[in-house]
Amino acid sequence: MVLKGRSLLGLGLFFFFLGFQLHNTALAEASWRLEINIPALAMTVYSNEIEWGRFPVAVGKIATPTPEGRFTIVNKVINPTWSPPNRPPVPPGPNNPLGRYWLGLSLKSYGIHGNNRPSSIGHPVSNGCIRMRNEDIKRLYTVLPVGTPVQIIYRLVESERAPNNKLYISVYPDVYRRVKDPWHEIRTHLITEFPDGTIHEEGLRWVWGGKSLRRVEIPRTVPVKVDGERYSHNGFVWYDQLYLPHALRGYFGGRTDASPPFLPYEELNAIYPGGFILDQNEDELNLKTIRVMINGQEFSTRALYIDEPLLELEHVLSLLGADNPTIAAGLDGSLTAMEYEGRRWIRLSKISLLSGRISVEWDPGRSLVQLFL
Repeated sequence: MVLKGRSLLGLGLFFFFLGFQLHNTALAEASWRLEINIPALAMTVYSNEIEWGRFPVAVGKIATPTPEGRFTIVNKVINPTWSPPNRPPVPPGPNNPLGRYWLGLSLKSYGIHGNNRPSSIGHPVSNGCIRMRNEDIKRLYTVLPVGTPVQIIYRLVESERAPNNKLYISVYPDVYRRVKDPWHEIRTHLITEFPDGTIHEEGLRWVWGGKSLRRVEIPRTVPVKVDGERYSHNGFVWYDQLYLPHALRGYFGGRTDASPPFLPYEELNAIYPGGFILDQNEDELNLKTIRVMINGQEFSTRALYIDEPLLELEHVLSLLGADNPTIAAGLDGSLTAMEYEGRRWIRLSKISLLSGRISVEWDPGRSLVQLFL
């Protein structure tokens, strides 16, 4: 059968309205619920337990806080009238702080509504009700039925595992000043949500620093070995950047209590050039250093490396005796010493200028410098 003209138009309209009706039927039959997190100043809408949308909201100020608990939507009103206590009712219009749409809660006098002051969204400023952007409440008014469950919570910490298996955390302001120990809240949440121990707690505490965080990647623990032996502190990966404990400076005689407590690998290697050679796999990283031995005894400080090993000059001088006339002559200008972190380092090829008694051996395969006196 061939359809022409109006027949085609009529068939098109039939399928359009059929699709529209099926869409509305699916929305009506969906199982909805709302979760409002006061510190996050956000509402998450779930349809059949799948996140349907997340919206910024305004909540009650500290003097008139939004109540926590489980409620339901009991009525829906277009162009509501606001009835403030001890004042005349405010009819619908630009002066009405409820906006055009009202979703009343089972807790008397509380509801979810629009606003006449868009700048208030995202702040604790209301008398206890939940304000939304006008375009957002309009969407919810259309799809949410009376009887929809609403849970209002006070949760300082939220987290998620992304599809790439990275973990993210949000830490919100304590808007009602209820949490005595925010770090305890963070740690308890993470232990519950991610008990596998991959989170670098010390690194996260450094990243957090007592401030609010909005979907920040959680540092992931990476065990550290130095020259094949397990180091006392772990490193971590954060936004694909490797961070190492500041305490590793101790291998070069540097301060181990300096701040910050962690440094990017590249920054640490800029402070001590060539000091750490990185050998990393998925499970751990091994830092190789240039060890120094003098007459068979290992030196306390590792060597640096720029084209050749560099040894800390003061340590070498202490072995030879500072009053040696040959050393004094060498220090008058024939030596080339470099300065890192306020200390001088001498090239291996220049050490023989300090004294004819010194012989040196450099074994790159073993990353080992040996001095013989």
